[in-house]
Formats: sequence, structure tokens, C-alpha cells
Amino acid sequence: IGVGYKDGAGNQMELSEAAIGGGSLGGLLSFRSEVLDKTQNQLGLMATSLAQSFNQQHAAGIDLNGNPGGDFFSIGQPRALSNTNNTGSGVMSATISDFSQLNGSDYDVSLDSSGQYKVVNHGTGEAVMASYDGTANTLTFGGMTVQISGVPAAGDRFQIQPTRGAAQTLAVAITDTAQI
Repeated sequence: IGVGYKDGAGNQMELSEAAIGGGSLGGLLSFRSEVLDKTQNQLGLMATSLAQSFNQQHAAGIDLNGNPGGDFFSIGQPRALSNTNNTGSGVMSATISDFSQLNGSDYDVSLDSSGQYKVVNHGTGEAVMASYDGTANTLTFGGMTVQISGVPAAGDRFQIQPTRGAAQTLAVAITDTAQI
């Protein structure tokens, strides 16, 4: 989510956070990017780790009815956001494929003019190795598999947030106490 304005032609124009360096708005944006986003990601990583570890242990046992244990907790999938200025019809959705590779970072994904996907760690700006499967139309990186639907255009940008909302979506998955 960013700050923008509508130009004279009615086009929505996004302002970079670097352009808003002072005042109340600059302070709020700075707090969000330097404190709030990182804290939400770390809480989400802890929630994801808790759910995964607890579910593994719960699955190793049997319930009151003698059935193998299932997932005790459910947790939401990573968020995939499209930039409002994208011109293609591409949409991304992500699922966690390897919990051990999650690190609490967000990722920026873009499609360059040669049709190659570029993945960058949002916090550090470092390039991330990603594997693209053209047959399945998926990208794999950072413990996630990202499904690409539609047709992104060169220059389209997306942000993948693997753990940002995980603490909010952590819930008990079982409804019958006999399943414990």
C-alpha cells in the first residue's frame, strides 16, 4: 500500500516513499517500513513455525478414536499483491512448500522486458534465486511456490508476503475434542 495522487488525466500515480521524507506522513511511512512491517513478518514467522511444529507433533499421535492425528492449527497462505500500475492480466498466488526456508522477508517479483522473472528480497534489495517452471507457470523461491495466472506484461510488479498475515490467520483446525 502506497501513497499516490491522480494526475490531470485521471491516472493514478504512485509516489515513492523516498519522495516523502518528512512531516507526519513521512514519519508514518517510515514507522511502517522500518518497524511495523518487520514486526508483523516476524510475528507471522513465529506463528507459522508454531503451527508447523505443533501440527507435526500432533500428526505423530493418535486421537481418542484411534485415528492418526491431523493438523491441529490452520494458517493462511502467503499474500500476493499486484501493483496497481500493472498493465498485464497477470495474477500471482503463493503457497508454502518448505516451512524451513521461510525467513520473515517479503519479496518483490517483476517481469523484465526479456520475459524473465526477477525476484528481490524487499528488505535487503538482494536478488533471490528463483526457479521458473514454464509448464506449470510457477516460480519457486524462499520456501514458496508462486502460481502465475493470466499474462503479466513486461514491467509488471508484484509483492509476495509469506508470513505478514500469518499471526492473524492462525486458528484451531479441529472442531471435536476427541480429535486431540
